[in-house]
Amino acid sequence: MNPSPVIMEMMRIFPDGLVITSGIYALVTLSIPFGIFCMSMFEAAVLYHLIRWVSSYMNIVPVTSRASGKYDAICRTGFTDPTSPTLTSLSIFSSSIDSTDIFQHFPSSPIYMISAASAYVFSTLNAQSRDLAALGPSFSVKYYISMFFLFVLLAAFMCFRIFNNCETPLTVLLSVPIGLLVGVLLVQQNLRLFNKSGINLLGIPQMSSVTANGQKIYVCPTAV
Repeated sequence: MNPSPVIMEMMRIFPDGLVITSGIYALVTLSIPFGIFCMSMFEAAVLYHLIRWVSSYMNIVPVTSRASGKYDAICRTGFTDPTSPTLTSLSIFSSSIDSTDIFQHFPSSPIYMISAASAYVFSTLNAQSRDLAALGPSFSVKYYISMFFLFVLLAAFMCFRIFNNCETPLTVLLSVPIGLLVGVLLVQQNLRLFNKSGINLLGIPQMSSVTANGQKIYVCPTAV
């Protein structure tokens, strides 16, 4: 069995699947942080369409080169209808709903969404870095492992889109910082709206304060 088509399909639907899966996980586990993360990704999608409209109106970057016909299915994002070549309406958070000209948009919707999600996850860990360090090496190492794998994930998707001629390298490279900025801003927004408990994706005990003699006091996440 050749695993290549399966891997390609997984990478194609991953940006949309990430958002849907986080929403399902939030419902199954009743996790408020994952529910906030899911809603933040929908918010990032709305911002994507606003950014795309502004970039198109101002002609900020050249139109991306259209891929050859054999790559069209690979470059499309989102879930496809098995009975037709058109895309379903599930992909409301990507440019794939515009199936006639998906190769002419900036920023790249898959790279933007992966960048926003990666920045969101990393920023939540960065906001909890003191708590992770206080909990010991077994927790603090998660910060560096997460940073490494998020970088690998983003690099893999950048190579995937460039190698398959889905977008030009310039479009891909410029889409990354836009997505990263949106992800960081969403975390800052959620910190102000829900405090640290709202972005505690790991569910770790949070350092609330210290006693008079310097001993740390932890507040465990409430079961919700």
